[in-house]
Amino acid sequence: MKPFGELVVSVYREGNLAPISGAQVEISDMNGNGVQRLQTDEFGIIQTVALPALPNRNNRSDNTSGAQAVQGKYNVTVKHPRYETVRLEGVRILEGSKAIPEVHLSSVRSEGLPVMKTLKLEDPEPPVVKIGQNPFNISELTVNSHAIVKSLKLPMSHHHVPYHHNPHPPIGLTIPETIRLHVFPKEGTNEPVRTVVVKFVDYIKGVVHQELDGFTEDEAIKANIIAFVSFTLNRYYTDHYRNQNKNYHITNDPSVDLGFIERPTMQEPLVRNTDAFFSQFIEYPGHPHFPFLALHCTSGCANEGKLDMEQSRILAREGKDHVQLIKQFYGQNYNPRSAAFIMINNQFYTFINPLKLGDSGGRVQEIQTYLDAIGKSYGLQVLRRAVEENGRFGEKTLKVVKAYQQYVLKWKGNKITGVVDQATWYNLLTNYYIAINSPSRNDHAFDFPAPPPPARLEAQTPTGELVVSVYQKGDLTPIPGTQVEISDMSGNIIRRLQTDQFGNMEAMTLPALPSDIRSENAGGAPAAQGKYIITVKHPNYEQVRVEYVKIHAGSRAIPEIHLTPARMEDTSAIKTIKIDDSKPTAVKRPENPYNISQLSIHPQLFYSTYKFAHGYEPNPHPVIGLVIPDTIRLHLIVKRDLITGRLIRTQARTIEVPFVDYIKGVLHKEINGFTEDEAIRANVIAVVSFTLNRYYTEFYRRQGKDYHITDNTGIDHDFDEHHLANAQEPLVRNIEEFFNKYIEYPGDHFFPFLSQY
Repeated sequence: MKPFGELVVSVYREGNLAPISGAQVEISDMNGNGVQRLQTDEFGIIQTVALPALPNRNNRSDNTSGAQAVQGKYNVTVKHPRYETVRLEGVRILEGSKAIPEVHLSSVRSEGLPVMKTLKLEDPEPPVVKIGQNPFNISELTVNSHAIVKSLKLPMSHHHVPYHHNPHPPIGLTIPETIRLHVFPKEGTNEPVRTVVVKFVDYIKGVVHQELDGFTEDEAIKANIIAFVSFTLNRYYTDHYRNQNKNYHITNDPSVDLGFIERPTMQEPLVRNTDAFFSQFIEYPGHPHFPFLALHCTSGCANEGKLDMEQSRILAREGKDHVQLIKQFYGQNYNPRSAAFIMINNQFYTFINPLKLGDSGGRVQEIQTYLDAIGKSYGLQVLRRAVEENGRFGEKTLKVVKAYQQYVLKWKGNKITGVVDQATWYNLLTNYYIAINSPSRNDHAFDFPAPPPPARLEAQTPTGELVVSVYQKGDLTPIPGTQVEISDMSGNIIRRLQTDQFGNMEAMTLPALPSDIRSENAGGAPAAQGKYIITVKHPNYEQVRVEYVKIHAGSRAIPEIHLTPARMEDTSAIKTIKIDDSKPTAVKRPENPYNISQLSIHPQLFYSTYKFAHGYEPNPHPVIGLVIPDTIRLHLIVKRDLITGRLIRTQARTIEVPFVDYIKGVLHKEINGFTEDEAIRANVIAVVSFTLNRYYTEFYRRQGKDYHITDNTGIDHDFDEHHLANAQEPLVRNIEEFFNKYIEYPGDHFFPFLSQY
């Protein structure tokens, strides 16, 4: 008998969750043959469709995860006359599961040119052999919970009740808002290695869709999710990679960490259980607030103290629950434990107990407020009826919560309970923030007349790419629904876009600066081609305008814009960031690079002020040169443009800069426009070596100066203060990969050479 699964497609506006009704959804097989055509309802959802599915086997094979699978994979094309067409390729329908892809549409431009955006969904990779690790690593605990709490804003009174009695909760009890993930490309592709910031829950969902492909047994899914969360929190709280001088918490290498899919076909059983259990971890024996490094395998490790995923499915079918499964694989003294806090929108929230019919009080009123704001923002009047009960969980609230679970969460059958459990609460809270931070469906603030189409590019015109990321000031919390306006140097608007849930706009191709960026045009009067003005607007934040972002031929500009909340008395404030153009480098003054005699920082003195990484216990004072400092003191001098003579900086000052940010600022001035990876790496290593030499010889401090290095291009390196707003992907990627490498001094390989160029 042919296996079947279900498909429900939801269609929303780009940047938020405003549903688009009347959108046409065309489902076709992988050969392009039409299967079914439907329309979305008032919630932006099509009716549930049953389709032939990929078979649900006990172990994944090339048939279920490889690119050659035809049955059970589909293309979904979404069309609406007022929006650009989007096509999803490779939507996977799994036996006994429900696929719930969301499609976000951008408003069509006024010129009416046919535009279709194609998104290729990823298949899970085949399982790999796991490298053995010691799970008993509590000695590696390095993250201080006090430091985390002090850096974060406690919630205001109308949010969930803050943890008043202990302002410094024990370690392990807080789920971080985001996690830094190092992404290695798939084999056989030319994609770059990169580091991305992902919301913690979205990361777990990406892991679950890779590791648990095809799972439909709820208790097995729950047990595996808890193990994945525990492993991830262990990596986070032990600073496993940061202790190796890496600027991330975890990788997508499944042999040592957890597999991860950035763009999966979302499956309802996996999403629902992740939302319900992402706060659960396995406590380390004897240390209930420290997450255990829970290891797992695909199969065959049931007696090795690891979670055997395939065996967990079999046992779940036999009636074992997730707690029994965890104890069976890890031991009777390993218990699931719930975190007490989660960071959302840079604020602490306590997890709630379930709210149900008959309850009343402040937490019920909060839920009713969330529902009302979501319903008001997106024109869903049915969700606004709960607020009428004013803190009482009555029949109206029950019906509204059930409607939310059915139409927004896409739950079905006995899963639609009307009880506000953790999954419902978390989804309501995150969607509430999206609603209040994004324009509503009825707010036409972003419905601008589209600009005229850009002139057709000649074949010889060089092009590059632009991707703008928008975050809150002071952290990396993405701001979805932000308008990003790109203009040429004359102020003519080229295009307006909105940021997605990750705070990113879609990549766009633009005319670029020629490869020879060290020309007079690049350093003098602004070149017209390849330089742009970016204006970022959001109703809840001050506007930011960046002049001028450079697009280099064959490269990708990835500027980050950080927005400050708007003051109530002035919502029209605009901050202008003027990027100082690269210019011909000044002639360097020659120095003697063989300066080891000037070494002045003693290793014992240095290590008395730094907490070194785990693993150095046999030698508490490792040889000098092996540690990258956290920050560096940089002296910015009064500066004139070498071509125009105008003052760029009118007053000298000294600032403290994170070491990696300093290297990025240097390279975005010194080799701006480079795209050749090997050349970039060589320059990165040379600049790092020069900088470490200045640092360890105390070159300037021995002259009575209170800094390590300057931006005087005659003797040190130039520095771009606004490198975040001028970031270039090839430079950022290679700097983050090679900032810990230097050139060894001849005959003394622990001392960095004063490398000049």
